[in-house]
Amino acid sequence: MRVLLDPDDDLTVTDVLRDVLATHDIPLARLATAIGRNVSHLHQIVKVGAPISVSYADAVARYCGLDPLVLLARQARSDIDDLRRQGTPDAGARVAHPAPALIPRYAGGELDDEATALELLAAIVTDSGLGRKRFGMSFGFHASMMYKVLGGHRNITPTLAHKVSQRSGIDPVDLLVRRDRRQLDEIATRQETPASPPRPSLPPIPRLSDGQLDHDTIIRRYTYGFTSHALGHATGTDAETILRILHARDITTRGAFSHPREPSTQQPGSCAAGLCTADQPTFTSG
Repeated sequence: MRVLLDPDDDLTVTDVLRDVLATHDIPLARLATAIGRNVSHLHQIVKVGAPISVSYADAVARYCGLDPLVLLARQARSDIDDLRRQGTPDAGARVAHPAPALIPRYAGGELDDEATALELLAAIVTDSGLGRKRFGMSFGFHASMMYKVLGGHRNITPTLAHKVSQRSGIDPVDLLVRRDRRQLDEIATRQETPASPPRPSLPPIPRLSDGQLDHDTIIRRYTYGFTSHALGHATGTDAETILRILHARDITTRGAFSHPREPSTQQPGSCAAGLCTADQPTFTSG
């Protein structure tokens, strides 16, 4: 997928939400009411650092003009970092010094932006030559675990993503974000999903004394997770202007997230037939 987080960006979900609330000058209780959520749960996320779910990230992002995948990428990164810290010394060594048996096209290779987590996971299982049962058992999981996951009956957990990354070289955060993107798609296409509540505008970003746009503030806000559309509104310009500013500074832009997205037409396991590719880059403005 298009890079969502800068390698030097160490902000957490809590950091971003606190900044967003301060930027919009929104009390916790007001935000909770606006998105139809319990204020005590929101307090746990913002003040204590409790994990944010996909549906919660979607609700907050819609209201505040954020990209939900950026919030979820930060959550996934925190989950994986926690697992790495809790791992045994041997496991830590494997993460720091990958074994040469890693599959090149997953370990730093170009992966199709539109491939789902299940499609990539099915391809990794196929490439391992172990089959679903033995693949899961090789990690200490129950024999039926991979059947349930690849059948869509169980989620890809951070633990599974972490273990698969050690075997295949795939970025575990990327795998989890692809999982979350699919769930966001499902939320967006449910007929019972209520319309987004009226949301506050991102406070205007004043121009500099010479009349030029404040590029530094624009880039900082984009890095936090605000969308190019929200920033275009805040600067009195448009998303294309914001993207040109980002490109001029060599900032990697995120793929646009829209509701609903076009459903994938590829079958699970088709990565082995070309999902992992370097000659068909996907670039959409975001």
